Amino acid sequence: MEPQWTTLEESTSISQVGEPSSSKRAPQKRLPAAGKTLVNELYALHPYPPTELKETYLKRIRALPGCDYYTLDKLNLLLYSRRVRSGLAGNGGRQLDVHQPTRQTTSDDILYPSFRKQTGVVSKLEVLISEKPRANDTLIKIWAKRLQLEEDDVLTWVEAWRAEHEEATSSVEPARQSAPVAHLPTPGSSRSPEPLFVHIPVEAKQELSALLTPSEPFFEQGIPSKPSPTDELRRFIRSLPTVDVQDLEPPDFENGSIEDINKWFDGHTERMSMFLRHVESGRYKRYGLKPSFLKTSRESTKQEETGAPSQFDQRIGPPSPNLVRIVRSDG
Repeated sequence: MEPQWTTLEESTSISQVGEPSSSKRAPQKRLPAAGKTLVNELYALHPYPPTELKETYLKRIRALPGCDYYTLDKLNLLLYSRRVRSGLAGNGGRQLDVHQPTRQTTSDDILYPSFRKQTGVVSKLEVLISEKPRANDTLIKIWAKRLQLEEDDVLTWVEAWRAEHEEATSSVEPARQSAPVAHLPTPGSSRSPEPLFVHIPVEAKQELSALLTPSEPFFEQGIPSKPSPTDELRRFIRSLPTVDVQDLEPPDFENGSIEDINKWFDGHTERMSMFLRHVESGRYKRYGLKPSFLKTSRESTKQEETGAPSQFDQRIGPPSPNLVRIVRSDG
């Protein structure tokens, strides 16, 4: 039995399965170089820019010739691919609008956007500007080239640095000039201690010193600071009457008579005799003038002829100024 064949029409006998399609896919549009520059700038500002910032850059991209087709999805996809290459995002899927800000935009980001490309830029520039604070534009451009920064950003940073330091310097100088000069406080009114002896003319000092001590005049030695006089001695000295120094003036040895000179010496002899009697009687014992000193004084008189220091001079030294007042008051 022969098989039966069905005859097909000529129009349907040729299969259309293997024939190529007459329609061709439209070529995919690529973002021009100017558009890629804007995308790189946006990514440098923030790898996860907020939606408002992306829309602002999208308008700038669409304003370029032949880029009116560009959409927000394409921009998100391009930013995501950049994050994947940088290691900031995984390869699991598309993250079209992920906003994870790491820090807020600062004034440095606005004034020097190229500084965001690397860390530690400001610290490096501070080292350079501290060594060359008066660097010219040529040297600043060399810095920008070596640091891989924009020249305008580095020039702007240097100008801002100089302005801040000049302002700080100018504010310190007036403060130094206007600062008041420190003065020592004015001491309050104080009462000086009363003198321990009255003023005696120079001529009288010389005569009295010659009578009382064989050594140099003791008035040049001043008043010893230690030990200080006791209250009893101070009261005694204050109670002494004021000494009239007119009778102590020496006579005119050139024109005066022998009688005047003898009379003048007799007065001193009388005063010294009265003083020695008071010492011998113990009247001045409470002031340290003991009667035993008279014996020592007589021994020292004998030793004056040999020039050797007496025991009296070695023990008590030159008389004190208070002793002068006592002798003169007895007269």
